[in-house]
Amino acid sequence: MTAGKGKRQVRAAIDAAQPAQATDSAAPAYLASRFSMRPKGLFRNSDDPNKSFWICGPFAIEAELRDDEKRGWGLLISWHDRDGNRHEEAFGRALFAGECAEVRSRLADGGLSLNGAQSARQALAEYLNLAASIRRARSVPRVGWHMIGGRPVFVLPDTTFGDAGERVILQTDAREPPLFNVAGTVADWRDNIGLLCCGNSRLLFAASCAFAGPVLGIVGEDGGGFNLRGASRSGKSTVLKVAASVCGGVAGAGASGFIRQ
Repeated sequence: MTAGKGKRQVRAAIDAAQPAQATDSAAPAYLASRFSMRPKGLFRNSDDPNKSFWICGPFAIEAELRDDEKRGWGLLISWHDRDGNRHEEAFGRALFAGECAEVRSRLADGGLSLNGAQSARQALAEYLNLAASIRRARSVPRVGWHMIGGRPVFVLPDTTFGDAGERVILQTDAREPPLFNVAGTVADWRDNIGLLCCGNSRLLFAASCAFAGPVLGIVGEDGGGFNLRGASRSGKSTVLKVAASVCGGVAGAGASGFIRQ
């Protein structure tokens, strides 16, 4: 074999090589020696049984998150509350820098049991900073349209519309309230709200604005706002409720729960 041919074959082998895949843990031996996830939850291990302690209830790392710029890294964590309901939430790794106060608050709010001792708080922060997964998902910082790998997707707090070739997750510093909810059908909205707007320019305008919002990104237009002025009981709140009914609401308050005043 000539030297030139050998170099070409080495070059071809390098070009064809695939990057190494991450393992399920950034430091498997270290984590296994210091932590264990058991049926009752995460424990800090010790050679002395009297020094081992419980940190929190059981949870799972579903995927590691990163944005289009290979920043915004985080973890997608799932767990079950005391009633057996499954929860899943994205946490930016920046939240793990201290004692994970925001992370602990959101986990507790979702029904995960936590050890309140200082040593347990520090242990949870240590574990989360080291935890990793071979599974990947794309993180985005806001609700709305995003281009992921050249593909358009529309992201809501708990749902993504469109196929980006990988899972897309909304990741924010604080939990997004679940305001984008579905009740009834399109036909129900048309017959019980849409038809009643006919002949009223303000109601038609409000409903049109609500439907136009998600389309702005597609047509390349900037968003904006409108100020409705009028005397008390002239219908301003009704106009807002009609617009909000297109987007969502909350149980017990209906479309009013979507409005921020």
